[in-house]
Amino acid sequence: VATIIRYDREGGNGKTANESRAPFQCRVIALPSIDGIEIRSHGDLYSAHGEGNYTRIMLKSDPPMLLSRTLKDVEPSLQQAGLLRVHRSHMVNPDQIRRVRRGKSPVVELSNGEQVDVSERYKDFLYAMLQIKRRR
Repeated sequence: VATIIRYDREGGNGKTANESRAPFQCRVIALPSIDGIEIRSHGDLYSAHGEGNYTRIMLKSDPPMLLSRTLKDVEPSLQQAGLLRVHRSHMVNPDQIRRVRRGKSPVVELSNGEQVDVSERYKDFLYAMLQIKRRR
C-alpha cells in the first residue's frame, strides 16, 4: 500500500504533515540503471542473481539487466515485487516456477527454462510457500 503525505500549510509553519493511505497497490518496481531508473512490472521479473557487487535481473521481455548493487541491497524491493529468496545468491518469482526437482539439493525450474539451485537453508521456506509436503 502506497503512502501519500500531504503537507498542511494552513495554521502552522508548514511543517505539519497529515499522512493518508492510497487505495491502490503499485505493481511495478523501480530498478536503478546506469543512465536512469528502469520501471518494470512485477510479472516481468523471472529471477535475480547476485554476482559479487552486482545483481543480474532476468526479465521476460528484455535482455537481462545488470545492476551495480548487491543482491542484499535490492532484496527489499525485490521482496515487495514478490520474489522469494531460495539461495544466498538467488531470488525467484514464484509465479514463474514450473517445476521443483526434489533431491538432496532441490532445483527450481522457471517458465523460461532457467534452473536455479535451492539451498538447504531456504528449502523449507520455499516448500511452505508453494505448499509442498516434504517426504520423510
